[in-house]
Amino acid sequence: MASGIRALLVIALLALGVPIRAASFLTVGPDDPNAFFSVPNALTGLTSTGTASPITLLPDGSIGYNGGLATKAGSGGSDDVVYAVGNDSLGKSTLFSFSAAGTNFTTVLALGDGFNGGLAYNSAKDALYLIQNDFLANSTLYRIALSGGLSLDPVGALGAGFFGGLTYNADDGLLYAISGDDFGVQRVLNSIDAVAGATVTSLFELGDGSRNFNGGLVYEPDADLFYAIANDFVVNSTLTTFDLTGSSSLSDVAGPFGQGFVNVGLTLVAEFTPQPIPEPEALW
Repeated sequence: MASGIRALLVIALLALGVPIRAASFLTVGPDDPNAFFSVPNALTGLTSTGTASPITLLPDGSIGYNGGLATKAGSGGSDDVVYAVGNDSLGKSTLFSFSAAGTNFTTVLALGDGFNGGLAYNSAKDALYLIQNDFLANSTLYRIALSGGLSLDPVGALGAGFFGGLTYNADDGLLYAISGDDFGVQRVLNSIDAVAGATVTSLFELGDGSRNFNGGLVYEPDADLFYAIANDFVVNSTLTTFDLTGSSSLSDVAGPFGQGFVNVGLTLVAEFTPQPIPEPEALW
């Protein structure tokens, strides 16, 4: 009920012409979008109006941050802790943490192989949830409790083809993830009840199949909306939004904001500080 009231309030304010503060997100793009080979390590700020701003390159050029982003919110923007899953060239996965500005970079936990389906923070459990995919694209949900000793624990099998992102909805206590349709296009929205195992319910499809929703998924509670990054066949990246009423609620926030944001990483932060990204050769 509370989430529905928030959504109605947002609609009413917009109808009255009252400006709504844009939500702030972080995502990950390529270090050089013009290069044939690039490393997905460009931490990028993104607003809910579809404006992208570079922040920094995450270290150290040998890791691709293509396994997901999640935020444990603090009392202010500088207190947010951002978690990211990075993968090396052999598919070895590691959990990292840093601030919303890309500083205070820390290696948190070695995960194993194939954690490339998404990352979400459950505020009620103070836990991270991650999706691992094996070489047959079988997807498994894992959990890391952040209180006490860190351990990676399996929750349950999800099915196949969960490569589109993962998020937590505090309003209903469920996780949400994007998986492939019958043709492998990442556009099927699923809810996941992780209380007892991993119970998956397929909800509806996003779009007409011409775009992959593989750039990340996040729930924004103030507006009661989901945001996801969609990529077309030439990897033009567009921020989209939708709600749980169904596929007809899907809309593009604006035109493409960049290219190559295909790294299942999108997370809500209190704020970010845009900075010019240095040339890659100046860093390594």
